[in-house]
Amino acid sequence: MSGLVIPREGSAKDITREDGGIGFDFVNYISGFDVGRTKQEIPGKGAAICTVAVKSAMIAKWFGIPTAFIKQLTDTKILVREFDVILGRPLTEEDTNCILPVEWITRYLLSGSLLRDLLSGKKKLEDYGFDPTQGVPPEGTILPWPVNHATTKFEETDRELSNEEAMLMCSIDPILQGRIWAMINRYDGIAAALARQLGYAYCDGKKEVALVGPQRIPMLGDVWHTQDEDRFFELAALENEGRIEHQGKEYFRQALIAMGYKDIVDEARRLKQEVPFYPDFSESVLMEGARRYTAFAEAWGSIDLAMVA
Repeated sequence: MSGLVIPREGSAKDITREDGGIGFDFVNYISGFDVGRTKQEIPGKGAAICTVAVKSAMIAKWFGIPTAFIKQLTDTKILVREFDVILGRPLTEEDTNCILPVEWITRYLLSGSLLRDLLSGKKKLEDYGFDPTQGVPPEGTILPWPVNHATTKFEETDRELSNEEAMLMCSIDPILQGRIWAMINRYDGIAAALARQLGYAYCDGKKEVALVGPQRIPMLGDVWHTQDEDRFFELAALENEGRIEHQGKEYFRQALIAMGYKDIVDEARRLKQEVPFYPDFSESVLMEGARRYTAFAEAWGSIDLAMVA
């Protein structure tokens, strides 16, 4: 990973150099709003993330989607292929075996920043297939079509990119960009069907993509479809009661929003002031969040790939 110092701390994992690749050791902390790791531990979170990351890689491989995953090392650690990380400039057509400097976001249910932007009027309902005369639909509504968009990856805070900006940063053309989205949407379709069988609705998520070899073939990098990268709702609560029961990291993000912390972060950044550190979660919030991480991991880890081909 040229361009980044190793070993180092990621937002939710420790990154080390290992024989044959890079180690990702998942920790019992979360991060939100680009502030860094919390100090409070969420029991069992690292092992839960590792379980989901490993099974997600196996699912991708089973269905012919190339990934950087090599093997599992411990109950919290995996080994992945090493790629170059090029910082400080856009990529060129000669750059390969590298991580693209954008995050690839997919949305299938209405939630998160898209919901907030529609409620505030920052984005228009008609651009996402909704009737503007009917108002903003409730959270969890199925989007009329998948929404794909990219954000920056290596900037201090994530910034949304147009298709043209993303292609320029990655030095890719519309054909390769289309192949990347097709690969991601293919995986997501498989994963959404599996999640539904397990009692979860797949809302949205993000992927990292590497380009490999002289032909710059796209490959899924890092980890994906975990409770940190993606949003899942409890299916019965959503469909029977219209209630949103977030799983994983989003549960804690919503707790921080309810405490007013996101407003504090946004105001501090607007005023170019230092962002205060996270408030503490209550013991009940920590334990419930831990339960959700573990429950999803147990369900996802139980998938029998021989039954889904």
